Amino acid sequence: SRLASYGVMITPNLMEAAALAKVEVPRTLDEMYDAAKRLHNLGFAAVLIKGGHRDGATCDDLLYDGRDFRIFSKPRVVTRNTHGTGCTLSSAIAAFLDRLRGDDFSALQFGSAMAPASP
Repeated sequence: SRLASYGVMITPNLMEAAALAKVEVPRTLDEMYDAAKRLHNLGFAAVLIKGGHRDGATCDDLLYDGRDFRIFSKPRVVTRNTHGTGCTLSSAIAAFLDRLRGDDFSALQFGSAMAPASP
């Protein structure tokens, strides 16, 4: 909870979300919803769980702001060059943080376009 007081948004991958929320690694969207709620309850204003490590044809990231859930889904790109994609997304969010007001998720859409959809 001390960490939560410093951050506007947390962007964990599935393993990080599980460790912070003290749950098993989410494998389904319902489990991601639960982990996002738990992380929000720690004090984070918004939670974006990156779902690239899940199986399936798409990579689904889940955003929760304490009121609404929003899924950002992209077709999976088959590649071994995935190191740093989460950092790219988080950097884009930070660069456009001032635009994250209300329902304006342009930073997330921009970051999602820049980072390949892969685990």
